[in-house]
Amino acid sequence: MTADTSDNLSAGINLRELASSAHFALKQFFLLLTAAFSFTLDLQTLGLVCIFLGGASLLIERRLSVRDPASIILLLCGLALCLLQWLPAVNSVLPANFLPALPFVAVFTFYLGYSLLRQPFAELFAQVPALPALRRQHTQLWLIQYAVVAALWLLLPAHYFAALAAVIALEGLIVHGYLQLVGVGSFWQGPVTRQLEEFRFVRVEKDFAKLKPLYDLFIRELTPALKEGDRLHDKPHDEIVQMKMQSDQKKWKYATFYAAYHGDKLVGTVTCQFDSNERQLPVEYITSKPMNLDKMREYGTLAELGRLSVAEDYRMAPEVLAGLIMCATETALAHDACFIVLQAVAKTARIYSKMGFAPILEESVTNLEYGTPMKLFATNLATQAGARNAYRDNMGHLFSPYIMHRFVWRQIVKIMLRAHTQQKRVSDLSTQELPALAVFR
Repeated sequence: MTADTSDNLSAGINLRELASSAHFALKQFFLLLTAAFSFTLDLQTLGLVCIFLGGASLLIERRLSVRDPASIILLLCGLALCLLQWLPAVNSVLPANFLPALPFVAVFTFYLGYSLLRQPFAELFAQVPALPALRRQHTQLWLIQYAVVAALWLLLPAHYFAALAAVIALEGLIVHGYLQLVGVGSFWQGPVTRQLEEFRFVRVEKDFAKLKPLYDLFIRELTPALKEGDRLHDKPHDEIVQMKMQSDQKKWKYATFYAAYHGDKLVGTVTCQFDSNERQLPVEYITSKPMNLDKMREYGTLAELGRLSVAEDYRMAPEVLAGLIMCATETALAHDACFIVLQAVAKTARIYSKMGFAPILEESVTNLEYGTPMKLFATNLATQAGARNAYRDNMGHLFSPYIMHRFVWRQIVKIMLRAHTQQKRVSDLSTQELPALAVFR
């Protein structure tokens, strides 16, 4: 799959990616496990095991459209061991440990040479392109496992070596899965700064002084709606900003802030607020119709978009709004959030319906903090392709391929784990069904 990830869960290539990655990890695991117990096997049995592993790998890789020459090398080494069993003259000339080590030395040498001369050998199993850092991590992981096992082979007695090599093989399998579904490195969290046309989008540190310009912009753009409300219409701008920042400060640890710039001018802001066990999302308690979204939580994690504002002079530039929502949504995906909820000023609510959000309520509610009319919306990021999901489909090509694919892989794994249950899966839940999951108090 390319960086255009709008196919999301229905794309079979994501499932093939997981299958090929799992085969890749299991293949290395069984190779190291065989190496661990090679001392306990005679040459013919070891040869037959290598023939079986090599042959089975070739069949599986053919089905997965994977080409790994190491499987052929392993198969040939297995045949060689079986033949050398009948050549005692050769056995007497070679060192005692050479022949049992032959298949693993050959495979390790191939993988090391391939990675040094061409590309990470994990690319041999890749179904999704454009994820080089993940391939490098997987390659480095297994090359290190091979090198450690080789060192233990030379240094330890057979019975100690077998136990430690088996543990190393299992550890490699676990870390491989961790890298695939969790990830290590900054690229799994999205870039701090990104560019969209002439606009720059920056993740802002949670510092009072650095966040004040964002709140200034947000309150300034909210002022027309505040004048219609019954709470803050007569208060000075700076007083409202200070009050809002002080009331929000405890929530900052659950949120990520983004700012949009045109040159050095701040032109937009948005916040992605994460769900937590400690407190509800603001959308659940800050309106005249408080609600509970626990039914939605039974399917997946939530995130809330807040403080979304674009400077008046830039409202006709679609890149500003698109970039802000892209950054916030990518952050939600990085935290494995399936649902995004938000509250929007009633006068501007129509734009969210066009983007694929569903209104949680048809009528407006009053924001208790500002006293202004608002509308509540939700969308499902994990809805399968083919269902109406304009929000994701229109912006999928802008997301980090690392974050988007990892999100998809996690959803696939969850689907597999729930395959035996009758519960409806998050990928089968359309955005239009979300309002029914909101319970109003």
